[in-house]
Amino acid sequence: MRTLLACLMAMACLMAPSACAYADNNDVAQEQQPAEQPTQQLTPSQKRAVRQLVVKFRRARRDQTAQAAVLAEAMQSSPQAVDDIRGMIEAQLTPAVSKYRQDFFKSASGTAAQKFAKADKAEIEKLQTQVNQLRLDPNLSKDQIKQLGDPAMERLAEIALVDRTEVLASNRRLVEERQRLLPAGKLWEVANGYLAKFTPKTGADDASEGDAGTTFDEYLIQEEEIAVRLALPMSDQTRAILKANETLARKLDPEESKCVLSLNLTRILLGLEPLLIDLQLTEAARDHSHDMREHNFFSHESPIPGKKSFTDRAARFGAKASGENIAAGYGTGPSVNLGWFHSPGHHKNMLSDHKTVGVGRDGKHWTQLFGRG
Repeated sequence: MRTLLACLMAMACLMAPSACAYADNNDVAQEQQPAEQPTQQLTPSQKRAVRQLVVKFRRARRDQTAQAAVLAEAMQSSPQAVDDIRGMIEAQLTPAVSKYRQDFFKSASGTAAQKFAKADKAEIEKLQTQVNQLRLDPNLSKDQIKQLGDPAMERLAEIALVDRTEVLASNRRLVEERQRLLPAGKLWEVANGYLAKFTPKTGADDASEGDAGTTFDEYLIQEEEIAVRLALPMSDQTRAILKANETLARKLDPEESKCVLSLNLTRILLGLEPLLIDLQLTEAARDHSHDMREHNFFSHESPIPGKKSFTDRAARFGAKASGENIAAGYGTGPSVNLGWFHSPGHHKNMLSDHKTVGVGRDGKHWTQLFGRG
């Protein structure tokens, strides 16, 4: 098992150059060059080969050595086969990872309440103000966010949140649960790394460079960070919004849901109210992400008739939008939020006085729409 996985990892590293991410705010629009996609047209024989590989992978569900062999075969066949298999791995992992996050949250909660009770509230308020004032600067730059915002966010986490490594160190069962996720997680990591080479690679933006080749350990760390932030003491109103979102998120895919949740947990840490999921904005956001991927453009201004502006697109789904972020090149919700956080226009959208949000992705194309409620 380990030998085969190591070979697969080596293959993935050779075949998957770093992907670039593009992101844009309401003021500037950039267009990407066409890039090869896993959804490219296949011949009938290629489609049959993909179906056969998917069936082989499904039948090997209880034998991860056999699954690794099928994945290696898929990587020699077509990106569509790997993409379909990755989807199966994600479906297999999602319930287990969700349970792991919930168990992590329960383990962190008691310690989190004690730590927050002892925290210097005046320092917390000062740090929150330092970050929140950044978005008021009309000339805000990425350097300002990194030099002033990042240290303040790191200090906030240090004094207000439980350290995830301490939670693991104090709970042997969590460590064992984490270990049980790794075999399937490594297969996901290989598939994800291979598919990174089909991510759009050209364009211009002021955001970060995406998350091509995210490791499964990094993925689990994102889940653990979400859990410790959820354990932060919150007002009844804030908990009520998160609870309502938990129900609404059943109609989102897991990464769309995590994108909203990670955005809201950032807002909560900064003393801001979380945003309620708007399913109409979600549908409009998904539609734009699909159009960008399908028609090879990257812009707030769509060439599709009737969908020119983000307000036009929201209206088609019966919603009103007050802002929009777009990005490409990110595989997870927390990663795309981090990219937007370090991009001035997106940063302002994320932390402004909106009331609702809808996130829609198509592959690694993302749209985040905001509303006033």
